[in-house]
Amino acid sequence: MNDNAQEALCENKKDKFNKNNNEERKRKHEALKEQFEKLKKKKLEIDKKNERKEILKIKKKEKKRKEKLEKLTQEYNKQKGEKEIQSKINSILPYIEPNKQLKDVDQGRFAEKSSIEIKIDKAVENGDFELAEKLNEELILKQKEKLLNDAIECKNFVYSKNLEMEKKKKRKRKRLVWGFDSKQRWETKGNM
Repeated sequence: MNDNAQEALCENKKDKFNKNNNEERKRKHEALKEQFEKLKKKKLEIDKKNERKEILKIKKKEKKRKEKLEKLTQEYNKQKGEKEIQSKINSILPYIEPNKQLKDVDQGRFAEKSSIEIKIDKAVENGDFELAEKLNEELILKQKEKLLNDAIECKNFVYSKNLEMEKKKKRKRKRLVWGFDSKQRWETKGNM
């Protein structure tokens, strides 16, 4: 019986060991599963955060691109507008006479002062120099406007005159080059 008893004891020990081992394995397996699930959740959270960050980066880049594009278009439009204005000014420039007011001045008499000039004189007498400066700037602007309007009118007049001259030239009948030159010479000789 010793052998049988020993074998039975060994089998009991093996069974207990296997049961304990299986239970430990199951616990370890469950613990590993839980850890795996936790890590999986963390990875998903990290991935979501990274996706959000990437989306925000992309949105920021797009916003910067849009801002740059808007800025460039505004600069282009501004430069284009400035070029158009400059070309208009250059077309008017030959017709501007800056010293026009000095030509027809009667040295014995002065022209009557305008209402703005009178206001400027009163402001200077009262010591209100800021108001006098503002009025002076207004007066200068009015004079510039008048000067530019005169130049534009002069340009338009010259343009219309040129058009009329071209129309007259077109209306005139051209003398035919291939005409009867020899006949005309013969007639003029006969008249001598």
